[in-house]
Amino acid sequence: FRRLKSRFNGELDLEGISDEEIEQMLLSEDEVQIKSKLWFAENADYLKEMEERKERLAAQQAEKASRPRKRNVKRKKKEQYQTPASSAGEAIERMLVEKKISSKI
Repeated sequence: FRRLKSRFNGELDLEGISDEEIEQMLLSEDEVQIKSKLWFAENADYLKEMEERKERLAAQQAEKASRPRKRNVKRKKKEQYQTPASSAGEAIERMLVEKKISSKI
């Protein structure tokens, strides 16, 4: 079997192939119909599975769309101190209150 595509640029390499050879490779309308029927008959199970999958996904999407959307509850931050701490001790106390860390540190 000859490779029709060139490795480098993806274009058809028709060098050395006559028009007669190309015409022999092309299918007539009758051959296309026969080949299509055979392909569909051979792949009927696969096509059926894909159709069922498509329907199942559509049903899941419809179900998902019909459910009420849960709202994210935004929690208010605790009171922020307006002024910076005047000492390291005060800053530690504020952090302990905000983070609820043990005061035994």
